[in-house]
Amino acid sequence: MNNKLGFSAGVLNVILGAVLFIDAALIAFIAFFCLLMSFSLFFMAAIPAFLLTGFLFLVVLGTGIANTVTGGGAILTSVKGGKISKIFSTVSLAVDAVIIPANIFALVYGVYALYNDVGALSVLIFIIAASAILLAVASLILNIVCLTRTKKAVISEPSAIDV
Repeated sequence: MNNKLGFSAGVLNVILGAVLFIDAALIAFIAFFCLLMSFSLFFMAAIPAFLLTGFLFLVVLGTGIANTVTGGGAILTSVKGGKISKIFSTVSLAVDAVIIPANIFALVYGVYALYNDVGALSVLIFIIAASAILLAVASLILNIVCLTRTKKAVISEPSAIDV
């Protein structure tokens, strides 16, 4: 194994991808109920809520897929070696930067749901959103460290001219 830090970042991204798939399923559940509520005249505000949660579902599902793919790619490149691991770290940085605000919104919704009605769904939304934020921040930090270390390694490598 050539890059233990890249391997750790890849494993963390795969775990984050799994958490994001669970998060996407919960958001899809909420979007479905917003859609059902929009058929009533008293719940016309549910239409914008459906559109917002539907968009949030697409963002979380897309980033879950991207995290799983970049995590798998980072694991493969760290085991076999190669310079392509920098690409996976960069893509993972962009994906984590997108998912943190989306899950902050889901966390705020979880807090609001907990405030209004403490139920299993609201607790689950809160826990999944909080864990997704923590994992995304850890992945973001780990990928930044990974990128700076590979940049330092490339700079400090002796070239053929120096030999």
